[in-house]
Amino acid sequence: MPKKKRNEDIEPELFVAKGYWFRFKEYETVSYFNGHRQYVRPVKSSKIESYRPFDCFPRLLDDYLDLGKMLSEDQAPETTDDAEHRAILLKRETRNAKSIVEFARKYGLPGTLWQCDPKSPGSNPDSGEVFVENSLWSVSIPCAPTERRTGLIKTADFLKSFLIENISLSDKYKESFLRAYAEPVKNVVRDAVDFRRSALEWNRYRDKQYSPESPYIYIDRGGAESPVSHKWEDELRGTLAVDSVGMTPNFDGRNLRINYDFRSLISALRIMLLLNAAATAAGQLRLCVLPECGKAFIARYDRSRYCKPDHANAHRQKLWQNNQRKETRKGKSNGSKHSTTKEGR
Repeated sequence: MPKKKRNEDIEPELFVAKGYWFRFKEYETVSYFNGHRQYVRPVKSSKIESYRPFDCFPRLLDDYLDLGKMLSEDQAPETTDDAEHRAILLKRETRNAKSIVEFARKYGLPGTLWQCDPKSPGSNPDSGEVFVENSLWSVSIPCAPTERRTGLIKTADFLKSFLIENISLSDKYKESFLRAYAEPVKNVVRDAVDFRRSALEWNRYRDKQYSPESPYIYIDRGGAESPVSHKWEDELRGTLAVDSVGMTPNFDGRNLRINYDFRSLISALRIMLLLNAAATAAGQLRLCVLPECGKAFIARYDRSRYCKPDHANAHRQKLWQNNQRKETRKGKSNGSKHSTTKEGR
């Protein structure tokens, strides 16, 4: 555990250049607009500490993938009643917030604000505006000027997106700022679900034994396949890419270790996903291909596709049953055609 620092010394100990991130011991949910806009933030007076996210690999990667699974499964059913629909959305938002609080207690908040890499335009830090960069479609910032959510925005509006008032953006590494910071629940939902989708796409590429030059095939939520104009290589370059990453050498005793420079926990997780995809089979984190499971697990062999043998047996049984049903339907269809032909004669 790093030595405790005074507030004014907290920046170099916690962030980026030394590969640290921050977390508080306790988090809470705060709600606005009758609960339909929820945030997760540290509990007042909760203890803050720094840690190295890469010391938690692959457990951290595993937990974020599981979070993405929980959040993606928590979809609101369709209804034509507006009041019922709002009530369902409110319950969903509350459940999502609770799941994010549990994750944050272990690893801290993902850090949308730092992922946007806010900078004052030009040489005037007091211009009242800030340039934000959105390298991920899943990061949503209200009031941003473009569809991609990248460009100039009023600094006060940007900070209000995270419930921060009366604190300067230049203090974004100080403890007072970290304590005031609130992560929008909808941002975490979109990012975690998108993150899991990227992992699933890599799994599909590997399990189906596509080549980089193979045409990419998009699968919608209903399971329908749609070929698109680009290749698997182009798709994976986009889904697994990580922006603004650096590496610095550091010594742990006599041993040399690599510190990854990252904007936020969002970036650190994407570095982990890319490293995992490029890893050899032994020790690689994968997602169980049994549709009812999808849990992350450590692969022991190159052909490992299930988190446990029971799921392999269950999936084989399900595939066999599906094939039997298809054969039965095919036989009935052929029998019906044959009967019609005889009657025609």
